[in-house]
Amino acid sequence: MKKYITFISVLLLIFIIPVGVYAEAVSPSVGLSTFDYDGDEKFLEVSNIPAEVTPEAIVWIITPDNTSSGTAASGPSISIGSDAVNGNYSVTLGEGGDVLTGAYQITQRMITIKPNDVTEEFAKQTIKPKSFKITSGKLVTNHAITVVYSGSNNKVGETKSGISSYIIKDGNSTIVTGNYKVTALTGKLTLVKPFEPTVDPEPELILGGGEVAHPSSPSSDTGNRFGNQTGSNTASNTNSSTGSNDDTNTADTSGTSDGVVIGDGSVPLDDGLDGITGPPADSEVNNALGIALFLAAFLIIAIIVIYLIARHRNKVKDSVYH
Repeated sequence: MKKYITFISVLLLIFIIPVGVYAEAVSPSVGLSTFDYDGDEKFLEVSNIPAEVTPEAIVWIITPDNTSSGTAASGPSISIGSDAVNGNYSVTLGEGGDVLTGAYQITQRMITIKPNDVTEEFAKQTIKPKSFKITSGKLVTNHAITVVYSGSNNKVGETKSGISSYIIKDGNSTIVTGNYKVTALTGKLTLVKPFEPTVDPEPELILGGGEVAHPSSPSSDTGNRFGNQTGSNTASNTNSSTGSNDDTNTADTSGTSDGVVIGDGSVPLDDGLDGITGPPADSEVNNALGIALFLAAFLIIAIIVIYLIARHRNKVKDSVYH
C-alpha cells in the first residue's frame, strides 16, 4: 500500500507541480507596442490569453484612437492605424479578468534634406537654390516631398541657402507630412570673380637711328617681320568653376609695328632682343658711302705716289752708272 502511495506522490511531483509553474509563466501580456512609421497599419495584440477567456470577452480602450477617443473594441488585437501617433491602451480580459494597461507609439520617420550648393561666375545675375537632396533616411515607397527654398546671392562671395517649408504626400496625394520628422540643412550660394588674364607690359625695340618702335594695337593674327616674315601670338586661358560652369576666355595679342612682330610681353628683352636693330637709315648709308669713296681715292693716290717715287729712284741710279 505504501508503495502505491509513494508512486502516486512521485507522479504528482512530476506532472502537477510543473503544470502549476507553467501556468504561472504564461500570464497574459500585450506584445510589441512601439513601431516605426512605414505607412502600413499597426496592431496591438494580447498574448498568453487564459483558456477560459474568449476573444469576444476581451475589451480594448484606446486613448486617443485614430478616429475617436475612448473607443471600445472586442478581440485579442486592435488596430492603432498607420499614422505616427502616441497613445495609451487598456485591455480587460473578460468580466472580472486581468486588466492590462500601457503606452503605444508609432514613431515619426526621420529624414534630412539639404539644398544643393550653387557656384557660378559673376555676371551681374542673382542665383538661388535649384535642387535638393535627402542626405539621410528615405521616404516611404510612393511618397513624394515638395520643398520651398530660401536665400539668394547677387554679389561676389558666399551666402547661405535653405529650405523654408516642405510638404509630403503619399501615392493618393494625401498629405502625410506629420508622419515624418524632417531636418533641413543649409547650402551655399557662391559667385566668383570672372577670370581676368594678366598681360605683361609689351617690350620696346630700338630701331636704327635711335627710333623707338611702339607695338600697334592687337587687331590681326599676322604681321611682317622686316617686311617679309609673318607670325602670330595667341594666349588662351581657361577658368573652371564648381557645378560644371566652365568658361573659356581667349585673348589674341598678335600685331605688327614698323615691320617687327610684337608679342604679348611673354618673351623677355634679355633673350637677344636688345641687340636687334632695324635697317640703317638713308643718311647713314650716304655717310658710309662717302667714307668708302674717300678711302678708295686716298689708296689710289698713295699707290700712284709710291710708284712715281720708285720710278724716279731707278732713273737716278741709271744716270749715276752711266
